[in-house]
Amino acid sequence: MRSVLFVDDHPIYRDGLARLLAARLPDLAVAAVEGVAAAKAHLFGGAEPDLCLTDYRLADGDGLDLIVALRDLQPTLAIGLLCAEPGETLIARARAAGAVACLSKDRDTDALVAASANV
Repeated sequence: MRSVLFVDDHPIYRDGLARLLAARLPDLAVAAVEGVAAAKAHLFGGAEPDLCLTDYRLADGDGLDLIVALRDLQPTLAIGLLCAEPGETLIARARAAGAVACLSKDRDTDALVAASANV
């Protein structure tokens, strides 16, 4: 079974997106955590997701720092940045950090499900 780790510090958005992905992609296991420390703990606990989608602004750090840290923990993990304002500079910084995608939170649910389905 494919799996995704979703990192966002806003509970309603985090839980809503996790439920949406689980409902729309039944062959995708979804884990949702609130920040950098929780994401690292999830991976240190032995989880090996196929994809990590992280918000850019987190209460205990930022998504770019998390991308770099996750690259060290699991070099083959596909990581995407999901943010409100993915400008050209942020997209370039995300790619330089090792992200495979920088997605806007403005996407509709069908587009986000389609992007996640390609894990």
